[in-house]
Amino acid sequence: MRPNWRFYLNDCQALVFVVDSCDPGRMAEAHKVLKKVLSDEKLRGVPLMVLANKKDLPNSMTIREVSTHLDLPSHSDRLWEIQACSALQGLGLRQAFLSINKLIKRS
Repeated sequence: MRPNWRFYLNDCQALVFVVDSCDPGRMAEAHKVLKKVLSDEKLRGVPLMVLANKKDLPNSMTIREVSTHLDLPSHSDRLWEIQACSALQGLGLRQAFLSINKLIKRS
């Protein structure tokens, strides 16, 4: 699916990037993919929302750990936020999408 992502970037107003906060072993891969997607010219200045999924599980990484692994503070060229969530339970999703709306309005 990843090779097809570029076809979905036209007129993108925000990027939502979901990571598994219980899988630190895949954070390096997630960082690499995020960096590649954000380097696309079509996403210049587009706000970023990172959803740290599975935060309802006891061994999940903290928001700070996920942010560090993804090197989010280095993205000073765009507005970004990170939100803890549980897709299974629906926790944090409403807040995340309200925040995305605010990010789009601010950009």
